[in-house]
Amino acid sequence: MQIAPSRVQYRNQTTPANHEIHSLTDKERDEIDYEARSIIRQTMDRIKHLEALENGTTSVFHLTIERRTRAEKTGLLGRFMTNPDAEALNALLSTHRGAITWYLSKKLTEASDVQRNQQEIRLMREVEKSKRYLERGCI
Repeated sequence: MQIAPSRVQYRNQTTPANHEIHSLTDKERDEIDYEARSIIRQTMDRIKHLEALENGTTSVFHLTIERRTRAEKTGLLGRFMTNPDAEALNALLSTHRGAITWYLSKKLTEASDVQRNQQEIRLMREVEKSKRYLERGCI
């Protein structure tokens, strides 16, 4: 039976990958935060654009259906040639697209919250660090 190495032994292993690991500087963290915010903002804009397209598509779709039904109801054969399955399919597709954009918005909001929380934690640490430096300087 093989015993797993202790945490200290695991941490002290010297592999090339361990030598490449380093802490991020404040500047690198700021760059990552900026990129994350811009990606989140761009993605939210794209989702809103998709929602606007879907809302625009549905209103045009409904206008087209109304025109067709008015034109078709005028004749005797037109009443029998309407296709309720096509209308139901289009309504289903519209609902599906709406659900997809809602899901994407929800997940993006969650990602934005995680990123914001990480920034707040980092800011609190910086404030605590500066308080400690001030306390040491005053003593």
